[in-house]
Amino acid sequence: MLTSLMSADNVVRGQAEQSYNQAKESQPNEVTQALLMVGRTSTVPELKPFSLILLRRALMNENSLWDKIDTNTKNLLKRELLKGIEQEENLSVRHQLCDATFELAGDLLDVDPNSWPELLEWSLNMTRSQMWHHRQSGLLMISHLSSYLVETFTQKFDTITNVLGAALNDPQNMKVRLAALEATSNFIHTFTNQPARHALQALLPSMLEVIANCLNAKDDESTVNALKLFVDLADLDPGFLKPNIQLFIDAMMKIAQVKELEDSIRQLAVEFLVTYVENKPAYSRTVQGFIPNLLNVLLHMMLEIKDISLAEWNAQEDNDDALDILNSVVAQENLDRVCLALNGESIVPDIFRPIYELLGNKQDWKCRHVALMALSMIGEGCYEYIAPSLDQVANLVFPLFLDEHPRVRWAAANAAGQMSTDFGPKFQRKYHAQIVPHFISLMDDAQNPKVQAHTAAAIINFCEKFDADMIVQYLQGLLGKLLGLMQCGNKMVQEQALTAIASIAGCAGKHFIPYYDTFVPLLKTILTTALHKDLRMLRGKAMECISLIGIAVGKEKFMEDAKQVMEILVTIQNGPLEADDPQTEFMLQAWTRISHCLGEDFIPYLKHVMPPLLKSAAINAGIRIQDSTMAAEEEEPGWEYYDVGEAKIAIHTSALGEKAQACNSIYCYASEMKAGFFPYVEEVSKLLVPLMSFFYHDGVRLASLSTMAMLLESTKLHLDKHPNQDRQILKELFNFIWPALITAVKEEKDTEVLVVAVEALHECLAVMGDNCLSPEGVDELLNLAKLLIMGTSNRRNELLKSNPDGDVDDSYIIREEVMKEDEINSEIAEVLGTLIKHHRQIFTSQFANIGPMVYQLAKRDSHPSERQLAICIFDDIIEYTFDQHYVGLFNDFIPLMLEYALDPHPGVRQASCFGLGVCAQHGGNLFKPLVPKTLEILMKVINAPGARENEKSAPPTENAVSSVGKIIQYQADVLGDQIGSLVTAWLSWLPIEVDVIEAKAVHAQLCHFIKSINALVFGPNGSNLPKVLNIFGKIVNTELVTSATQQVIKEILTQMSAQLPAELIQAAMMAIPPESQRNLLQLK
Repeated sequence: MLTSLMSADNVVRGQAEQSYNQAKESQPNEVTQALLMVGRTSTVPELKPFSLILLRRALMNENSLWDKIDTNTKNLLKRELLKGIEQEENLSVRHQLCDATFELAGDLLDVDPNSWPELLEWSLNMTRSQMWHHRQSGLLMISHLSSYLVETFTQKFDTITNVLGAALNDPQNMKVRLAALEATSNFIHTFTNQPARHALQALLPSMLEVIANCLNAKDDESTVNALKLFVDLADLDPGFLKPNIQLFIDAMMKIAQVKELEDSIRQLAVEFLVTYVENKPAYSRTVQGFIPNLLNVLLHMMLEIKDISLAEWNAQEDNDDALDILNSVVAQENLDRVCLALNGESIVPDIFRPIYELLGNKQDWKCRHVALMALSMIGEGCYEYIAPSLDQVANLVFPLFLDEHPRVRWAAANAAGQMSTDFGPKFQRKYHAQIVPHFISLMDDAQNPKVQAHTAAAIINFCEKFDADMIVQYLQGLLGKLLGLMQCGNKMVQEQALTAIASIAGCAGKHFIPYYDTFVPLLKTILTTALHKDLRMLRGKAMECISLIGIAVGKEKFMEDAKQVMEILVTIQNGPLEADDPQTEFMLQAWTRISHCLGEDFIPYLKHVMPPLLKSAAINAGIRIQDSTMAAEEEEPGWEYYDVGEAKIAIHTSALGEKAQACNSIYCYASEMKAGFFPYVEEVSKLLVPLMSFFYHDGVRLASLSTMAMLLESTKLHLDKHPNQDRQILKELFNFIWPALITAVKEEKDTEVLVVAVEALHECLAVMGDNCLSPEGVDELLNLAKLLIMGTSNRRNELLKSNPDGDVDDSYIIREEVMKEDEINSEIAEVLGTLIKHHRQIFTSQFANIGPMVYQLAKRDSHPSERQLAICIFDDIIEYTFDQHYVGLFNDFIPLMLEYALDPHPGVRQASCFGLGVCAQHGGNLFKPLVPKTLEILMKVINAPGARENEKSAPPTENAVSSVGKIIQYQADVLGDQIGSLVTAWLSWLPIEVDVIEAKAVHAQLCHFIKSINALVFGPNGSNLPKVLNIFGKIVNTELVTSATQQVIKEILTQMSAQLPAELIQAAMMAIPPESQRNLLQLK
C-alpha cells in the first residue's frame, strides 16, 4: 500500500489512498503499528521517511489516529518513537522521527502536562550522551517542550541552563551548538521572570560564539539560521541583550563589513543592528560610537553598486524584485529605518560629514549617487533637524541635475521627488522655479529612458503637495514633455508618464481643462488598442489617469467621455482576465473614482461593477492548516505561512487581498451612491455582516464595519424617496446588523480595528435616530460600554506596569499603545452621546446602570481619558435630556467642570470648557450664580500662554470661546453692563479655525448676534465692523461655515450695504487684510 501511495500513476495512487483511509478508520491500531514499524525497520530507503511522514500527518489532523488507538498501541508508539530517535543512524529518518514525536508531544502536553512524564528526563539524558546526534535530538526536544512544561522546567531550571551552557560550547559538533542556540532562544521568550532572565543572560556570550563557530566553519546556512534567531531576539526582547549589547554590536558590525561573506549574512547582521535601534532608540544613542559606526557601515554598503553598462541599467525597471535584495538597496532602506527610529537626533551631524565627502568625489559617480540617495532616505526621519536648513540641503541637490553621469541625474530626480514628499508643500513653494525646469530638461534625455521615467516619478511626488494656482505656469511645459513620453514607445517611460499626467491633473484641478481634449482621446485609444499581455500595466495606468483627470475637471466636462470609458471598462471586465492581471486593481479603483465624479449618474453602471465585487468579496479566503514541520521549500508562492502554537497556518494572501479590496470598493459605492445603492443592500448585508468578525484580515473587517451605517443610510434615503414602501425593512435591516455588530465589538482583539467597530455603533445609531433600541437594547449597549471601558482601563494599567525600570524606549512604545486605548474611550463617548440624544426617556430610566461608573471615571485620580469620557457623558446628558432627574448630577459635576477646565490634559480641558457652555445654555436658573466664576475660568483658558499655538492646545481654547458666546446668549441678564465689553472680547477671539464642528456653531451664533443685537456686535460708531468683516472674510467658502450660515452672511452683507453709511463700510474694508477683502468681494 505504501508503495502504491508513492506511485506517479494517479489511478494507482488514488486507489491506494482510498484503501489507506478506510484502513485508518477500520484498523487504527494495525495502521499505527505498521507505519511505525516500517519507519523503524524497513530496508527500502524511501519507505522509512515516507511512512513516518504519514504517521505524523495521521497524528496531527482533526481526525487523529491517537483518539482511535488503544492504550497498548499508545504506549508502544511513545516508546518506539523515542527508541527510534536513539537508534536511527540515517539523518533524514531521524528528523522524521523527531518531527512525529514533536507533533504527538505537543498535542498530548497541551491537554495534560503530565501525559508523557518520562519525556523530559529522556531528553535530559540524551543531552548527556557521548553521541552528538543524541545530544542534538535531546536539545531539540527540550526546545520543543519549553512552552508546554513551564512549571516542570521552572523546577529544573538550573539543571536545564547548565545543559544549555554546556551544549552552546559543545566541543565536537556544530549541529549540537545550533540546537542549543535554538533551545536557548525559545527559553528566553518563554521564561520572562527576572531570575530566569539573569540566568539566561549569562549565556549570551556563548550564544554569540556559535555565530563565530559557524563563520569559521564557512557554514553559510547555519550562520543565516543563527543570525535570524538573534534578529528575532532584537525585535521581540531587545532589553534582554542589554548586559552584552556592546559585544553584539561589535560582532555584527564586523560581520556587516566583511565583503567576502555572503550578502544574506551581512544583511542579517545589519538587520540585527537596525532592529535593535528601532526597538531601543534612546538606549542606542547612549552606546558609544554605535550610531556613527552604523551610519558608516550603511553608507559603505550603499556604495556596493553593481557595475553594469548603461544599456543594461536603462533596461532595468525600478520595481524589479531582483533589485530589492542588492546590498546597496537594502542599506538604503535600513538608513531610512534608522533615521525614522532616531527622529534625526544623533543622525544629522554624523550623516552629513560623509555626504559632503561623497559629493566632493568628482572621479567616482557612485559616490555622488550614494550621497543623493542618502539625502533621499534621511528626510522623513530627520525632518525637524533638516527643515530649518532646507536651503543648504536643496543646494546640494540642484547642481547634480546637470551631472555628467545619467545615474547621478537619476538620483538627483529621486532626491527632489523624495524631498517634495518629506518637506512639502514648503519645498515646492520655495524651490519650484529651480526644480520644474530641471524636470522638463531631464525628460529630454532620450538616450537614458530610465532618467526620463524616474523624472516622471519625481513629478508625481512633487505634485502631491503643490498648489493648483502655482502649477498653472508650468502646465504647458510639463504636459508637453509628458505627451512626448506618453508616445515614445518605451513601456516603462509611458507608464510613469501616465501616472505623472494623472498627478498633475489632480494638482491642477479645473486648470487642466484646456489640456483635456489633448490627453483623454489618447488615453481612450490606449484602453482600446493596448491589448497585448505585456501592456496590461500600461492599460491599467491609463484607467488610473483618465479617472483622475475626470475628478480633476469635474462631471460637466467628463460626463460624455465617462460614458465611453465605462463602456470600455465593462468590455475589459467581461473579457478573459487572469488571476494576476494588474488591470483588475486599476479597474476597481477607476470605477470608484468615476462614481465619485458622477455621483447619481453612475447608478446605471452599478449593475456592471457590483457582481464581480460581490464575487470577490465572497471569495474563499484560502486558509489551510499545514504540517507544522513543513519545509520552506514546500511553501507555495502566493501563500504566507504563520506558526500558531504547534500548527502552521497557510493563508492565500492574494485571495485575501482581493477580498479586502472588494469589500472596500463596496463601502465606497455605498457611501457615494446613497439611495441609489439600495438594490444591493440586502445582498451586501448578508455578505458583509458575517465579515465584521473575519479573523484573518484586518482590512476585510474594517471595510465591513464601516459599510454598516452606509447600508442603513442607503435604505433610509431610499424609503424617504419612496414613502409608499414599508419602512419596516429598515428596522429589519438594523435588527440583522446590530446583534452581529455588538458581537464583533465584543470579540475584536485588535485595538485599531476596535476603534472603527465602536465608531460603527454610533454611526448606525445616528442613522436610525430616535428610539431605535428597545429598553433591553439600551441596557445591552450600556453594559457593552462598561465592558469596553473596563477593558481599556485594564489594558492601560497593564501597559503602565510593564516598564518598572522606566526604560525610555519602552515608555515611548507604551505611550503609543495608551493613545490607542484613549481613542477607544473617545469613540465610547460618541456612542453614549448618540444613545442619550436619541433615547432620552429610556436612558434616564436606566441611568442607574452606568451612573456609578460615570462618577468613578470622573474622580481626580482617574486617567485623563477616563475623566474626559465622564465629562463628555455629563455634557451630553445636560445638552439632550436635562431635567429634574439630573439636578443632583449637575450640582456634583459643576465643581469638577470648573476645576477640569484648567486641567493640563487638553482633552479634559476641551470637554469641560464645552460643558460649561452647555450648562449655561440648558442650566437656566441653576447656572446663574455660577456665571461670574465660570467667566473667570474661561478667561484664564483663553488667555493662557500658548492657548492656540498648536492643534492640541487650540480646541480647548476654542471651546472656551464658544462657551463665552453661550453665556452671552443664554445668561445675558446676569451680565448687566459688562455685556458690551464681553461681546467685543468675544469677537477678538474669532474666528474658530481648528475645531471645525465648534467653528460652524460659533460662526452661526455670530450671525445670530448680528441679527439680534447688532449694536453690541458692531460696537460704538461701528468700531467692531472691521473685525466682523475680517472674520467673514476668513470663513466664507471654507469648512468653517455651513452652507446655511454662508447664505446668512451674504444677507448680512447686503443689509449692511443698504443700512450703513458707505464711507463706514469702505473704511472697514480698507482696514482688513487684502485676502479677506478678495474673499468678501468674490462672495458678492
